[in-house]
Amino acid sequence: MIKLGEKNFLIADADAGEMPFSAAELQGELIYCFLSAGLRDSTCFAEDIALAVEYSLHEKYEFNGKISAGELTSMVVETLENAGFFTVADWFKRRNGRQAEEMHPVTPENLRKIAARQGMLFSAGTEDNVLRRAAHTFELMNAVECPMGLITEMLRFYYEQEKDAAKTAGKPAKKVFECDYLVEIKDVTDMFPEFLQVLTETGILRINNITVYHPSIRMFLDCNKYAEYFKLSGVFTEMMWSPHASKIAQSMDSAIETMQEVFNRKCAGRKLPVYLTVNNLERFMEKYFGVCGGKSKKLAKTLVDGFGTEMFYDLYKVRF
Repeated sequence: MIKLGEKNFLIADADAGEMPFSAAELQGELIYCFLSAGLRDSTCFAEDIALAVEYSLHEKYEFNGKISAGELTSMVVETLENAGFFTVADWFKRRNGRQAEEMHPVTPENLRKIAARQGMLFSAGTEDNVLRRAAHTFELMNAVECPMGLITEMLRFYYEQEKDAAKTAGKPAKKVFECDYLVEIKDVTDMFPEFLQVLTETGILRINNITVYHPSIRMFLDCNKYAEYFKLSGVFTEMMWSPHASKIAQSMDSAIETMQEVFNRKCAGRKLPVYLTVNNLERFMEKYFGVCGGKSKKLAKTLVDGFGTEMFYDLYKVRF
């Protein structure tokens, strides 16, 4: 079950059909595209891209909750390309009806010809740099041929970079992050309070690194591990569970505060969305509350909402 901080969205296809947007389904599609592009080691970032798209929907779109399949595809492609995953974007376009029919060599000589044919006029002194950087990027991607759309977007991307560099010459350079992570959990655990360290070391609360692709705080809570570690037994009531929920909520607050503080040292001024996933909740309710079947849905919502009411920081999205 998913609880969104904002409204959900419907995807409208060309046949006037509608289906709910699912970040999980988009993540699965992206994993396939990462694998198809030969980027197996980067499949872990498929979730970041999917969540970044979902976040953009909530932050940017002000309408009746619908988005066309074509608009969504464009948004996913743009997010991938902005993250530097050009070949993955190309695979996503192929699988979602935007495949370019003709492939073109991406040698420097052919890039120059394509730029001329497309009427891409570069400022004096920038053309060689644009072509060289584009060709080098394709080489790093092990790409020999690419669709025309990807080539022109690559050339345009590096041309814009050259223009921006000329405008900002002599000004302090913006900080550029050349790695996948802005904050790694291993670097902040020593800053956590003692009880929070126990939760993270035992796997009761798992916290993801903050990536450059969708800066956010993502936490995964397993109440079963909590109960087993602290040797809880018997059948609980909501009142009996409340002190434990409060301690967990306070620990999550501490984690958020620490992660946000470390993040702010690198990227000041941006409040990170917080995602919480509560794992194996049905098994926990059955074992410790004696509730299963139709009654579990109401109790699950009560237990999860209980964390939110005890916390100082807002949860953008909860999944259980």
